[in-house]
Amino acid sequence: RLSLVGSEMCIRDSFRLEAAARRTTAAGSLEDLERARREVWGQRMVRLVARAKMAVEKRGEHLTLLTDIVNSCETQAEAERLLLDTMMMGAWRTLRAHVYVFARLELFVRDYGHRTETVFPCKASTVVKYLLHLRNQGIKPSVPASVKASVIWVHRRIQLPFQHLLETPLVDAISSSLAHLKAAKFDDRWVLSAENVARLENYVANQSDDANDRPAMVRVLVGGFFLIMLYATIRFDDLLHSAADVIELVAGALLGVAWQTKVDRRRKGTKCSASHGSISGEDWAKRWHRLLRETLAPGEERDYVLPAPSPDLKRLRYGVVLD
Repeated sequence: RLSLVGSEMCIRDSFRLEAAARRTTAAGSLEDLERARREVWGQRMVRLVARAKMAVEKRGEHLTLLTDIVNSCETQAEAERLLLDTMMMGAWRTLRAHVYVFARLELFVRDYGHRTETVFPCKASTVVKYLLHLRNQGIKPSVPASVKASVIWVHRRIQLPFQHLLETPLVDAISSSLAHLKAAKFDDRWVLSAENVARLENYVANQSDDANDRPAMVRVLVGGFFLIMLYATIRFDDLLHSAADVIELVAGALLGVAWQTKVDRRRKGTKCSASHGSISGEDWAKRWHRLLRETLAPGEERDYVLPAPSPDLKRLRYGVVLD
């Protein structure tokens, strides 16, 4: 019989997990880094499945997910790989967010719940008890819905019943009780003025062209990156997922292809373009594109736009993704 047992209860520092992901990654590959991150959080989900398995078997039942995997695979290694692949599905930030929320709920039940209380599956009353505990500590009005969403996500992923969580009105009642904490929404975001955009264009276009002035080059590349976000109306992460070697400057535009975006996880490739224009009249795009090409080694095919700059913005850390 195939065995998929293991356990872990602690919430580790996310920086340690990030370091673990980077250690297993080929330098200079954003795709490899994100796969490693998903595997790190997928492993956390595998350990969560193991805890669910033990809780369910104490009641003389079986976890449907594991039964399906065992019946589908011929070897232990194949079963473990399929389980990990199942747990890794989705964006790594989504995995991280749900794993952390659910782990905190587990710790609450361990420390404050009845000895027979479990989160596999989690009763609506357990979620409500946890939220009332958080409310007494002072939480934002959005927290109850976030906790409910994470619990449902975990239950759906490991195939535990969750319909009762969808139907309970108690979580919404707690959210309503916190509504008075919501501040009036004002459009108080800081927005770049046309004057500031023109200054940034001037900076990118007219900074020192001395090849030995590495700090100036780094600042120009970073400044141009943000100008492209403005002129292409593209998200930071979507622009980051654009291969540097395929970005080209043509009449009227800077063209690129984002191989992954927030809405395109199938990696079909989403074409994007930044208008080759400026408020100041300076040709910032031409200079930025030339400097970008200089960051590429001959024949290099980098799957992200820029390496990360050092904290003092004096050099680029080649092989480290801007993130």
